[in-house]
Parts: sequence; C-alpha cells; structure tokens
Amino acid sequence: MKNSIISFIIFILTIVCIIFSLNHLDVVYNDLSNICVSIQHDIDNGNWEKASSKCDSLIKVWSSQGKFLSSFSSEEELHTINDRLISLQSYIDLQNKEEARVYSNQISFFLNHIKKMQELNIENIF
Repeated sequence: MKNSIISFIIFILTIVCIIFSLNHLDVVYNDLSNICVSIQHDIDNGNWEKASSKCDSLIKVWSSQGKFLSSFSSEEELHTINDRLISLQSYIDLQNKEEARVYSNQISFFLNHIKKMQELNIENIF
C-alpha cells in the first residue's frame, strides 16, 4: 500500500511539473514571438534603430530563455535559431530589408514549430 501511495504522489507531481513547464513554454514563446513581430514591423517601416535595439533584446531574451527550450526541442533547431538571430542582427545593421525580413520570418517559424510540437494532439502522441 505504501508503494502505491508513493507512486501515485510521484505521478501527480510529474503531471503538475508538465503543466507548469508547458505554461512557461507558452509565456516564453509569446515573449519571443511578440518581439519578433515588432522587429518585422520596424523592418517594414524602415526603423532600423528600433529594429536593432529590439533584435538586441530578442537575443538577450533568447540567451536567458533558450536554455529552457532545450528540453522541448532538438539541439539542431536551437542552433538554427541562434544562427538566424546572428544573421538577422547583421542584416539589420546593413539595412538589408529583404534578407532581414527572411530571417525574422524564419525565426518566427522555428519558434512556432517548437510550440506546435508540444501541443497535445494525436499527431504528437504517435
């Protein structure tokens, strides 16, 4: 009986931890996604200084929160986002609108992909 109670408690704690980590993933995704969207608007409007400062803040948020995302996605995806962030910063500094837009869209895509892979649906279970 004692083993059953301990197993049940561990099971409940596991479920609670999963719920909290998925909620935190949503918060991190929303923060990164909002910054990325505002960068895209600044690029479209030609506000290169604002886009550069927001890209710096995106890199800072990614540096602090990206480690957390490693438990939800592959290292390859995280390295790809790192590479895209560096490229985005350099294209913003060069004021290359087309390339900066491409890289900001790619960052948004990869962030969205990480979030979608953690949703509870039949495709992700099997």
